[in-house]
Amino acid sequence: MATATLPQELDTASRRRSRSEDSIFLTTLVETVRNPMGAVGLLIVLTLIVVGFAAPLIAPHDPIDQLRGHRLEGPSADFWFGTDEFSRDIFSRAVYGLRASILVSIFAVGAFGTLGTVVGFVAGYFRGWVDAIAMRVVDSMLAFPGLLLAIAILAALGAGIQNVALAIGIGAFPRFARIGRAQMLSESSRDYVTAARVTGAGEIRIMFRHVAVNALPPLLVQAALSMAGAVLIEASLGYLGLGTEPPQPSLGNLINGARAHLDKWNYFALPGAVLAMFLVGLNLLADATNEAMDPHRRRR
Repeated sequence: MATATLPQELDTASRRRSRSEDSIFLTTLVETVRNPMGAVGLLIVLTLIVVGFAAPLIAPHDPIDQLRGHRLEGPSADFWFGTDEFSRDIFSRAVYGLRASILVSIFAVGAFGTLGTVVGFVAGYFRGWVDAIAMRVVDSMLAFPGLLLAIAILAALGAGIQNVALAIGIGAFPRFARIGRAQMLSESSRDYVTAARVTGAGEIRIMFRHVAVNALPPLLVQAALSMAGAVLIEASLGYLGLGTEPPQPSLGNLINGARAHLDKWNYFALPGAVLAMFLVGLNLLADATNEAMDPHRRRR
């Protein structure tokens, strides 16, 4: 009798574990938002994302229009951030530049972060020669600093927002692969995986339905940090003249253009403040998510 009821017991244990996995993931998200630091970070990030995507509605002027007679003016009711040396509205250019930075970070982290996570999961779950080949490729990519790798890729492909997103995404890929593999190695040996396998669950279902839920919270932290890094690298590339092609705006080329006019504080300080706010919001989200994953904090 005991032998006959074993599959039913395992199936019940597997379903309970599945509900527990869902609650762990949801608890992490809820605790992140309940944390004042996470709530502030989320508010900042969402506000700036809305501003960036609503740039055509918010910007009072076309970002590339030259408004004659308004060269290098300070902040005013007509030009909130002032104007640049070509008589273009800096606020309008900063808002459109913010949108470019957001699009680059979302594509780079979303596409290549997901790809890296899947590669890491597969390598950590199947191990053996699959793990060896995948991790050697990842290790070779990690040998190059992210900014240096992006510069090399852009030197080969040329400037442009699409190439910038591609270059940053390639740099983000190995970090997600490493974390995904480490999480899969940790979780795939647990009892609930054995229970799911005994009840007839396929390998793909076990990997992405049972194990991935527990592996996601650390990857959420990495996603927030990687988005911050992507925005910073995009700004750095724009500062070096390798990012968005002029006259299209980016936060980096705005700050780069201000180098010749350091006496105009509004030219470099206000676009820099927009960049800094977005980075602060992402880092607050990452810290709050990291705290939410702390089991001692969760038990309290």
